[in-house]
Amino acid sequence: MNIDVAKTLSIIQVAVNSYGGIDSIIKQIEIKRAYVIYIPNAFTPNSDGTNYGFNAVGLGIASFKI
Repeated sequence: MNIDVAKTLSIIQVAVNSYGGIDSIIKQIEIKRAYVIYIPNAFTPNSDGTNYGFNAVGLGIASFKI
């Protein structure tokens, strides 16, 4: 399971003063998700040790009920 929890973006700000002077700055910002939850749509209880139980996986979630 690969959950994209953050994305980095570049922003630019350009300023022009009343005398015609121009300045700019570029910054990178990281946008993080407030929460992420993954709930599988199936499980295989066949004793192979993989996908044996049904469980939701969350990031930034204090509690939940199924």
